[in-house]
Amino acid sequence: MKQQYKINPILQFLVKIWMIIYAKKYRVTADITPEVSNMKEPYLLLANHVGRFDPFIMNHFLSKAPHFISSDAILRDRVIGTIFKLLGALPIKKGTRDSQIIREMAKVIQSGNALALFPEGARTWTGQTKYFDPSIVKLIRLLKVPVITSVMKGVYFSDPRWGNGLRKSAMHIEFKLAFRPEDVKALTDEQIYETIKRNLQHDDVAYQRDRLIRLDSEKRAEFIEFICFQCPSCQSFDGFDSKGNDFTCRNCSSTNHVDEFGFLTNQEGNALEIDNTRDWVNWQNKNFARYIQREIKQNNTDKLFSSQKMHLEFAVGYEKMQSLGEGMFHFYSDRIEVVGAEKTEVLPISEISALTAQFKERIELFYQDKAYRFTSVAAKESGMKWEVAIN
Repeated sequence: MKQQYKINPILQFLVKIWMIIYAKKYRVTADITPEVSNMKEPYLLLANHVGRFDPFIMNHFLSKAPHFISSDAILRDRVIGTIFKLLGALPIKKGTRDSQIIREMAKVIQSGNALALFPEGARTWTGQTKYFDPSIVKLIRLLKVPVITSVMKGVYFSDPRWGNGLRKSAMHIEFKLAFRPEDVKALTDEQIYETIKRNLQHDDVAYQRDRLIRLDSEKRAEFIEFICFQCPSCQSFDGFDSKGNDFTCRNCSSTNHVDEFGFLTNQEGNALEIDNTRDWVNWQNKNFARYIQREIKQNNTDKLFSSQKMHLEFAVGYEKMQSLGEGMFHFYSDRIEVVGAEKTEVLPISEISALTAQFKERIELFYQDKAYRFTSVAAKESGMKWEVAIN
């Protein structure tokens, strides 16, 4: 069979050299047996997803480089997308059911290659492993290859999804050979799922609280407003502005601090009642969801919130994004209105198949056969607010 999604050997070599430097600088270590590190046969690698460089970090410890499943949002990026494609990445529409990708994965395995994917579907915003669909068991049974699990620890504080740059800290990875094909035959679907879930389950906030690894950075709070948008002091959903190690409420001007270990304090250095982003996000998202639900029950026909000064783009299928210029978009109880320079598009919520918060692509949604991307031009908008509202 013709090999699918070829890995460019020159780029792969350059990535290996870069990773040697990266692993030393950011203190990356791993627990991995020779059985896993030297595996030459086709295999399926399942991993939790925390940092932007997770695929490269895992490849650093494996002899046979796997083909990663990557969102089409990343593969559309001119630079990063090109790199991922040259490293054999397979595209998937994030947050949607994509049956074609299953057939493509089978082709890769049948060609004698290995596969890697993140069952959660996206990087964690809070450092906790997220829920993943039990249908992963069907894929394991379909492929009939060894299954390796990999769990990343310490990455959330070194490279949080909401952050801009890396913080010097320490990262650790644990690899396990979860199943051989013959093991899978003897287990129930529930036993397979529970084993994968147990192997991938991790809470980086608890891990950091136990170890207190210092973060070598003076920009520990910058871009925290991408996930923290409700203020505990005034209860508003207006968001924050961050600079250095501090972030300030746009409504009441109360200021909070991110300490040298990544935990939250007031300006005087005293721990806050909610002293970490995991608990903050869980608290605010429940509150915001209740607010949206209340407005819907009250049949509020006004817009519930908006994002101003957004760069609007769209694409059909897997094609490149096309610019619609600068505009804004509004959230109503039954629709999203995209207001561009030339026209306004109305997207009924019932017909939106997925909406996810990204990093550089603040918000990306799929409507019918189109993908829309909204990127903040001036103010730093919280894509998470939109994701909570649409869900």
